[in-house]
Amino acid sequence: MRSAIAFVLANAIAANAATVTFNWNVTWVWASPDGFGRPVVGINGQWPPPPMIVNVKDQVIVQLYNGLGNESTSLHFHGQNQGKSQQMEGAPPVSQCPLPPGMSMTYNFTAGNTGTHWYHAHFGGQYMDGFRGPFIALDTTAPFANDYDVDYTFQVSDWYHEQVPYMLNWYQTVPKATGQGMEPVPDSTLINNQLDPKFPMVPGKRYLFRIINTSGFASHVIKFAGHNMTIVEMDGVATVPTVTKKIMIAAAQRYFVIVTALSNATKNYGVVSAMMPNMFGNNIQPTDINMNATAYLVYNTTTPLPAQPLLKSYKAIHESTIPTFTETPILGPVTQVVNITFDFAFINDQTRGRINGNTFVAPLVPTIYTTLSAPTNYSINSTIYGPSTNTVVFNNPVGVVEINVVSNDNRDHPFHIHGHTAQIVHQGDPGTSAVPDVWNGSYIQTPATRDVFMVNKFSSTVIRFVSKNPGIWLFHCHIEWHIEAGLVMQLVEDPIQIQALNLTVPQNMYNACQSQGIPITGNAGGNSVNWFDLSKAPSKPAASPWGAYVGIPPALKVPYSPLV
Repeated sequence: MRSAIAFVLANAIAANAATVTFNWNVTWVWASPDGFGRPVVGINGQWPPPPMIVNVKDQVIVQLYNGLGNESTSLHFHGQNQGKSQQMEGAPPVSQCPLPPGMSMTYNFTAGNTGTHWYHAHFGGQYMDGFRGPFIALDTTAPFANDYDVDYTFQVSDWYHEQVPYMLNWYQTVPKATGQGMEPVPDSTLINNQLDPKFPMVPGKRYLFRIINTSGFASHVIKFAGHNMTIVEMDGVATVPTVTKKIMIAAAQRYFVIVTALSNATKNYGVVSAMMPNMFGNNIQPTDINMNATAYLVYNTTTPLPAQPLLKSYKAIHESTIPTFTETPILGPVTQVVNITFDFAFINDQTRGRINGNTFVAPLVPTIYTTLSAPTNYSINSTIYGPSTNTVVFNNPVGVVEINVVSNDNRDHPFHIHGHTAQIVHQGDPGTSAVPDVWNGSYIQTPATRDVFMVNKFSSTVIRFVSKNPGIWLFHCHIEWHIEAGLVMQLVEDPIQIQALNLTVPQNMYNACQSQGIPITGNAGGNSVNWFDLSKAPSKPAASPWGAYVGIPPALKVPYSPLV
């Protein structure tokens, strides 16, 4: 009976689907969310950017104009798997060219993944300058859709006082003898783009908190003083209800938690969001860094707000212990295994992330355009996608892929897979051994599922997913400094089917490429005569990168450096 009702509701949602249009002009705005004023990337003259709230099956159209003047941009809808709309991924250099200043681009896709997600720029680390916000896909048929009275968004983020291009250039160009290799550390942390937001509470009511970590670097531990949280969703995937006092949320992860207000509360309570210091290692930190932000659960406006809750430890519930709502068993049998080991190295005196010894360098031609323009028998050959793109091709129309990720680095890394959610079938503790070479029964039998998962330091994580979403999907660490340092690979999933989809690429996407002299056909180097001649394909990272900035920005009065 339950499945029949769900079928009827699902068809009702499809029948009532709307077209939701957002007309956005991306511009610089002045803001001071932590008391320090600086330029930030806003939308239609406003910052923070607005939330995108739609219903599942709605047609979402974003008309994006780049009014920044000095930076290129893009728009990625994190958590939307873009089934049959991979050209709308918004992730240069995979699905489009960067959108240069003074030009427009159209994104048009069907909202297909229910739950709590977010949108952000996916170019040059730009979202750390403020271009990010919640993307909520509502679904009345989803588990727990009716299990709360009030819906709150709880967005946590790290925050910098300097603009990203200057910090990125320092990170990638300062000689290692004077500090290179140390990612810039945030100056502060925010909740809902401020330091001390307040959430009204009524005794006995149930409150949904959509917790989203939009940080570029920091993981956070979150604790509600005097209250438990019940986790019912991770990264848009419903879970077995799991009660906890603290959660650790890495960059780009999301949690959907329900908090029941105390029945006899007469005072107010604090909620602490603390950046985890172990993420920053031995990096030089700002002298006035603010590691914690506090929100307040306000039961009584006439009583004082409490002190910041005490966080005695950063230990929190382990993400891999939270199975899906349906307790889906481990996927199998595996049809394709991908083994990767990552580390960092100094290459030509630059800090570079490496996957299997190779650092990612963006192709000249966006990968989706290479796939669409290639002869079919060439599209399945990873060679045409470039010598430094860490490309893996999945040729099975439907199969189970296992990716074994081994870390040879001394810090934790939140890895994100585009186009999919994946089961976490193994997640080693920090400092533990690598992946088992063969099946030995140690994998989790009812695994957690999400799209961002932690790979602990000197350890390993194994994920599995079904490869049935044709597209070009990035797989990368979601620490923005590490994306820019090349800790990235691309998954080319069923290229023959990608071609068969006859994807419609808006002309303004092609125009963006052509205005920058970027080819829209050919292999990674733009060669469509000899597909295996990659002599023009980029193979080395830029010597002095400035991220999304067009050209070289004006010199600062005081050059950026955490060393002074």
